Amino acid sequence: PSSLSCTGLSCQAQRQGRTRAVCLTRGNICISSVAALSTEQSRTVQQSQVSPLNFPPFVKDLFVGKFNKSVLSYAEVLNDESQFNLENKIREVRNFLDSNKELLEQVDRTGKISPDIINSFRQSGLFGLSIPQEFGGAGFLCTEIARFYEVFGCQLSLSEFMGTNEFLGYGVLLQHGSVEQKEKYLARLAEGEMMASWCLAEGGTGSDPDSVVCEAVEEGEEFVITGTKTWVTNGQGAQLFTVFAKLRVRNSLGEEEEKLTCFLVDKNELSVGELEISQPYALAGMRGLEVCDVRFEKCRVSRHAVLGSPGEGVSVLQSVLHRNKYMQAAGVVGSLRILLDDTIKHTKTR
Repeated sequence: PSSLSCTGLSCQAQRQGRTRAVCLTRGNICISSVAALSTEQSRTVQQSQVSPLNFPPFVKDLFVGKFNKSVLSYAEVLNDESQFNLENKIREVRNFLDSNKELLEQVDRTGKISPDIINSFRQSGLFGLSIPQEFGGAGFLCTEIARFYEVFGCQLSLSEFMGTNEFLGYGVLLQHGSVEQKEKYLARLAEGEMMASWCLAEGGTGSDPDSVVCEAVEEGEEFVITGTKTWVTNGQGAQLFTVFAKLRVRNSLGEEEEKLTCFLVDKNELSVGELEISQPYALAGMRGLEVCDVRFEKCRVSRHAVLGSPGEGVSVLQSVLHRNKYMQAAGVVGSLRILLDDTIKHTKTR
């Protein structure tokens, strides 16, 4: 392949009549000659297109006594005013939840989070903690949001319900949505007028997102999505679904392959029969999540419904999962703190 370097507007591969394609270069490799290369040579071309990562080997550095601090995540430092305002808001939320313990205790019995709690959260703007102020949200930092989720952790169904809506349901929209998509949905999501959910898991899919079988087919200016998603939190109450499906796209060699792609599906824009939602699962715990199956039957969405770029679903997925994990941990910390307090109280009074 090194002998097939390009020279000006033509290239050696074209002069030899190997291909009529326009010559495109990646470093010293002439992509127009790919059709004539063997499988091994094609693999070399693909490898040459991978940009080198300018990052020192982490484990190797550990053996020589070097620790790369850039891999760490640090909490944001709040000034006195921000800290004071945050603690006031946290106190208000905690007092509200403490005064409604009976409603929270009913969650596991009824399988639903009380509408009174949901409506109060709407009025307090708690559905838009991470949404920028320009779109009607609170625009809080991650450190501040984690404090709220510690309080939500007094009922794990509540913290998971809020977290799925915020960090998975519309988290992709925040990071990868177009300006038009954000203007259309974020204000309504921040007000709690619209709820979002996450559609990734499937019955035969394990931990590998590339094993998803739900597919999207491009038809003119639309994509047609077909498949069933499982373990969808708040499936019946959500109006906006972040859906991952396989889509046929062209790779760098011009070959078609199925790649995971992320779509934004608005329930209100679908026709009758395109979306079916099951009854909630009968769970042993976390019943307030109202987990359902969601079936997409030739569901038609606009080509502008793609989040990120076609075929980049895995990158989109990875960009939001990390943040969701440590916000989940914040809710668990709040729950464990209550458990510890109850344990200490019991041991002192038994």
